[in-house]
Amino acid sequence: MKTHLTLIVACLGLASAVGFRIGSGPMASSAAVTTVNAATPHSPGCACGGLHSSHFPRGAAATQQVATSLAPSKVQTQVPMPRFGDDFSDVAVGEEIDLPSGVVGTVEAVLVDEDGITRFSGSTLPDGRFVVALNAEGSVTGGFVEVDGAEMVTNFTLSDSNTTIVTQVAQGDFRCSGIPLAPRIGQLARKIAPPEPKPGVNPLSVVVPTFDSVPSAAGVIFLDFDGQVVRDPSWYGGKTIEAAPATIDGDEITEAQILRICQAVAEDFSPVNVSVTTSATRYARAPIGKRIRCIVTPTKEWLGKSAATTGGVAYMGSFARLYPTYQSSTIPVWCFDQLSEINMAMTISHEVGHAFNLKHDGDAKSAYYAGHGNWGPLMGAPFNMTITQWSKGEYAGANNKQDDIAILTGTANKVGRRADDVGSTPATARKLATSTGTLSQTGLLSLAGDLDYFEIKANAGTLNLAATSIWTTNWQQNTDFTIALYDGPTVLAVASPSSTSATLRFSLPKAGTYHIVMQPSSYGDPKTTGYSTYGALGHYRLTGTFPKPLN
Repeated sequence: MKTHLTLIVACLGLASAVGFRIGSGPMASSAAVTTVNAATPHSPGCACGGLHSSHFPRGAAATQQVATSLAPSKVQTQVPMPRFGDDFSDVAVGEEIDLPSGVVGTVEAVLVDEDGITRFSGSTLPDGRFVVALNAEGSVTGGFVEVDGAEMVTNFTLSDSNTTIVTQVAQGDFRCSGIPLAPRIGQLARKIAPPEPKPGVNPLSVVVPTFDSVPSAAGVIFLDFDGQVVRDPSWYGGKTIEAAPATIDGDEITEAQILRICQAVAEDFSPVNVSVTTSATRYARAPIGKRIRCIVTPTKEWLGKSAATTGGVAYMGSFARLYPTYQSSTIPVWCFDQLSEINMAMTISHEVGHAFNLKHDGDAKSAYYAGHGNWGPLMGAPFNMTITQWSKGEYAGANNKQDDIAILTGTANKVGRRADDVGSTPATARKLATSTGTLSQTGLLSLAGDLDYFEIKANAGTLNLAATSIWTTNWQQNTDFTIALYDGPTVLAVASPSSTSATLRFSLPKAGTYHIVMQPSSYGDPKTTGYSTYGALGHYRLTGTFPKPLN
């Protein structure tokens, strides 16, 4: 006997009829169609509709209860509904389904993930699509229905408390609308990309270099440069996408370019306990829900009307499968921007940011803030900016006050923050060997208030220090830092230049114990000309010479 559950429906505050019906095929003849009527009728243009199923027992009349604590776009009504049955495991291509958008969808693809989850997808007329996910037993666990041009997406899921929740989600909170392509500035017209090679083998003439930024991290961001054959119900309706390998301005991408792009993306995510990698094996071994693949390719014709202007796309929250749609171990994000290394790296981080559930940074003029000075927010469109950082909306006119770093490292994404690698007090300072009178250290500034203390014993004489980014790229950095020199509680010297490197030269007055302190630095006014210490995080390399102690 099938059990019952409570179904919560959101349709701009209006209840809807909800059920599920297979309209044709071998499953349609097994039972009668079930319909459940809500207490409040539909309004014109309401996007919710019936989910009717011949696999359900007949349901009782519905009652509604408005959940007023939710945001207006997610106001929900509550109706009793039969539970989704365990009868969908044999769904087949060609069957018709009445969808919550009020139109009929046709199943076009049925795929099974490596973890036993089945998803079937298809299209609706004239310009819609849907995905439904099943668990290993064949029960519906979630899905979505969206229509081109519609402001809302109908989303449904089976919760842990056996409650089916259907909500209307704003399109921008469900899937990235597609970051624009980087503009070509002061250069000739874009080159014509070479013909796409046949998929299925590594089509690059170079071997993708091995890169793994944090080998100990459980979370993984896999950057896939060498082409990929993709069948995923959430992209292109499950039809095959033959993605060509990455290019840079129409030329085949090189090993050196791949490494620089990986380094830039790794710096963007350095506060997060994840590894940026080029290893498919590393990705495959990572826990489901703690990994994402970004496919870097010029192949985007499958996007249809938006292909010509789109630089990348992603589903919100797909890293940890925060929405029911992501009952999958494989759903990727995409980077199509192939103009330059700097813009490709930024677009990758932007789309992966969406997978961590970050929204766009814009202002009153644009959905994508381009930045100011040489700074821009990663979730905007900071093309060709040399300083790109996560943001919490500190610039003038910001329309998004999300705390990016708090979300990236928060409990919902299940990976957390990178551990502090250098002590933040004199008592916990990293004590350096001083017998040679030289130092060479690396560290990570992972918080806006992070202090990294290094202790040296030195004789009187000249101290020379230099700090730079750990990576060889001199573009699209995140970190900016200050060097301070302490004698006990007394500050002897501070170097805080206007660039992302710093040098300090000081004449030590006596032999003794000194502390060198690295910390994030701000620049200018974060509203109009610069940035605060909030996003000035990342790795640094500290080198120097000093008069070694006499004994």
